Amino acid sequence: MDAIISGRAGVAVIVDGEDMGLIRAEVPDEMIAEHPGNIGMLLSDARDIEIVEDAEKAQVKELLLRAQDREDSLDMTLILLDGSLSEDVRAEAAEVLEDLLSDNYVVEKLEGVLYARDLPKEADLEGGIRCCRLKQAEQVVSFLQKLRDRQKHIKVVWDRWNEIAQTSFANEKEKRDFYLIVVWDGLVRRLVENVAEGEGVNGFVFEAIRNQRVQRFANYRHIIMDWAGEFNAESETVLVNEHIADMKEYDRKYDSHKPRLHRPKADEVLQRVELRKAFIVKTMKGRRIGRVRKYVEELIEYQQKNSEDKHVCKSLCDLAMEAKKLGMHALQLELVERALDFEREDEWALVQYGDALKCLNRLPEALESYEKIIAEHPESVIATTGPGKNIFRVLSNNLLVGLQRLRKTV
Repeated sequence: MDAIISGRAGVAVIVDGEDMGLIRAEVPDEMIAEHPGNIGMLLSDARDIEIVEDAEKAQVKELLLRAQDREDSLDMTLILLDGSLSEDVRAEAAEVLEDLLSDNYVVEKLEGVLYARDLPKEADLEGGIRCCRLKQAEQVVSFLQKLRDRQKHIKVVWDRWNEIAQTSFANEKEKRDFYLIVVWDGLVRRLVENVAEGEGVNGFVFEAIRNQRVQRFANYRHIIMDWAGEFNAESETVLVNEHIADMKEYDRKYDSHKPRLHRPKADEVLQRVELRKAFIVKTMKGRRIGRVRKYVEELIEYQQKNSEDKHVCKSLCDLAMEAKKLGMHALQLELVERALDFEREDEWALVQYGDALKCLNRLPEALESYEKIIAEHPESVIATTGPGKNIFRVLSNNLLVGLQRLRKTV
């Protein structure tokens, strides 16, 4: 059988002849029949897709679980380095990451991503290390200390890449595709380690030139040799000069005695919100409801400062759906009610409110809620597109009929 695996989506799509099935990371021992038309939707947001050929089911399961650990480790690291988050949240992330880093595969893949370029100045490495020590997460402390020590080497490799890439590719897409391959396959990590250890770069060159995905590019040998040729026995001198130049540039731009006001950009806000939501879901899976509530409040506070009420409502609805998947229906209702505090007429939140009541077997209240939605938003019932619209249509055709019968019985 062949498989398409995404740790980010938490699924493996298995193709065995004419049959197609799905394995979810939450229940990896079960294979669910899946219609081919749904595959695109399941993997639409996945950027970590791996294709495996001629594999056994047990092998696919193992690869899926390791892929999810790899993606979780990246999420936990980004949370740990985010100085805008509370110490409690970052310490929790350190505790989760400590367990994930026991797998060398996860360590290597995580380094492979983090070595792609130097960290932004906002990354709080020292604060992350302090939070690790609160949980005695010594593996993570060692990991972050190494990441800190590698920053000057990562920057030199990244800067050299940008120099040669300007004239080595036909267009931006080709340049981006090449770099994604060398990052994903661990080649950038190999080059950084070679430079850092002063070992010479022959190991990197040999591995890169033999890589079949790299070989798809017409001038791959020239690119690899040009990139590696910069690094020789004098690489430490280059690093020192680069570091001094960096410090001078930083001092020129920023006066450390003057506070700087910074409002995150929209994409930065979105990234931080998604990371916080991922962490909250992780905490839900541990059934730590008290901490879930605490982290939800921190998420709400952050979004109120940096976005609009409708975005807070959407985040709470997303979390309510995750609670439903985990069978935590009381929490699902609680989150939807908070969502409605921000947007009383949001159709998606109203639908989820009725659904949460139904899951809690509060059927008369669910019926009343659905009837109210359909009465107040008739256009949604007859519409043909959009996620909320489809749910309205299903409710009106199926659930409402059953609930109306229940009301007659009552």
